[in-house]
Amino acid sequence: MKPLAGKKKSHRRKNVRRDKEHHGAHYYLGDLLDQIDDTFKSLRLLKKHNREDYNLFSKAGVTVVNGDYNWTDNEYNAWFDFKNMPAFGACHYPTLPEDKEIEARGKAPAKFLFFKKMKRPYNVQPSNDTVFIMTAIFEREKRQGVCDVYISVDNEGEVKPLKMCQPQYLPFKKQGDGAWRMKWDWPEDLKTVAQCNGYDPYTMARRLFITTTNISMTSSSGITVRAKKKKDVATFAIDMLRTPYFFADRDKVVDDKGQTKKIFHIVRGHYRQNADGGATHVKTHFRGLRRFTWSGYQVLVSMNGKNNTDVFDFKEAAREVTEIERQGERAISSDDTGRIIEKLLDAKPSEAKADLKEVIKNA
Repeated sequence: MKPLAGKKKSHRRKNVRRDKEHHGAHYYLGDLLDQIDDTFKSLRLLKKHNREDYNLFSKAGVTVVNGDYNWTDNEYNAWFDFKNMPAFGACHYPTLPEDKEIEARGKAPAKFLFFKKMKRPYNVQPSNDTVFIMTAIFEREKRQGVCDVYISVDNEGEVKPLKMCQPQYLPFKKQGDGAWRMKWDWPEDLKTVAQCNGYDPYTMARRLFITTTNISMTSSSGITVRAKKKKDVATFAIDMLRTPYFFADRDKVVDDKGQTKKIFHIVRGHYRQNADGGATHVKTHFRGLRRFTWSGYQVLVSMNGKNNTDVFDFKEAAREVTEIERQGERAISSDDTGRIIEKLLDAKPSEAKADLKEVIKNA
């Protein structure tokens, strides 16, 4: 006997919580605000030790990720085209619970890392590939240790650390004196860092560079957020659908009708009903407020390529000052470069163009 046909029970779909781990586009806030604060602390320390690099990266922005970031040191997962690599990038490694254990063992964890494309650097192992200088800053008790390493990257993405020609003191066996000689070797700081982490210098340099480039470029992996505190900028990416969630506690901005302006968000494609009974198709687009105050930061929300220039669209290599002077060429300083790039990223192209003309005129 068949059961009587009754009303079907509706099964409501349960909301499945998304995994916290991400590859750069944040879906949850997590400890992101704490990581942003740590990034600004690192920038202040960099300002004391290396004003030139600070002038560039404090304006171009330092990429920050929260503690749920899914780390990778695989060069084939990188975000960029190896034949057309960006001129520079910077990131702040997230502060993790195990950092305290590292410091307790008398070691300093890597915190702030950046890379710059270089043209014909001096005393560096020759290479026909694209050459970068990577700076790794290790922090402990508000002090910084700096390690500079040169890296080459070929068109297939193969990363190769380069040795440097450095002075080395060679003591004589019988006499109590010695002599200085130039020798191709890894930087002493790199050898120390590699030994502390259980790697050889070549492997250590590769891992640091690949991780640094991957984290740095995650700021372009979703909606890009630039958070400014005084003159310093931290940048990160969020999922395209999550701007209302991330900035729910922002300072409200009211329009002339007394209504709170909606935050920058995506509007899905839909049909709008007309008064005559017809319908008009509205394409998917973005709308809403892009500039506001959030947790004490001045925030700009953008879609790279639509609202402004992507920082990784800049491709020009830096050059040694002595090389520029020897060739009698004109160049733009890191401070001027940072200021012009900042205005492009802040969607002020006319101001950036005027600054560039003035800088070139006075170069």
